[in-house]
Amino acid sequence: LILWQSHSADTRPDRLALIAGKPGTVNFEDLTTGPGAPAGFAIYTTGQNDVWVSVSGTFTSNISATSQSCAVPLPPYAKSGSCSVATFDEEGTINLEPITGTSTIALVIPRQTIHGIWQTITETQTVTVTGA
Repeated sequence: LILWQSHSADTRPDRLALIAGKPGTVNFEDLTTGPGAPAGFAIYTTGQNDVWVSVSGTFTSNISATSQSCAVPLPPYAKSGSCSVATFDEEGTINLEPITGTSTIALVIPRQTIHGIWQTITETQTVTVTGA
């Protein structure tokens, strides 16, 4: 889920939140402790210099795909999949600690329903990255 706030339609966002996790309820953990991937993580930025990362909290996301398809290209790692317009029912509170910001913050998202794109990846493939 990507949320942003901008003061003008033709400028970069003033604030940006990236929330990643599986559908359902996700408990956020401190990204700096222990090995392994967390169940969910969030990154929040304001301006060009202040960045926070999730350390705790809970976020619930329920997704309902509609019958309306879309024509968004699959990501490079996807061998096959589909895309549809979906309804996202979201709510939660995520606590974040600064990487470059000034203090700990809580990102509170009251329950809301938004429409977006839902990609279902049915098969993956190896991606080779070449450097220049």
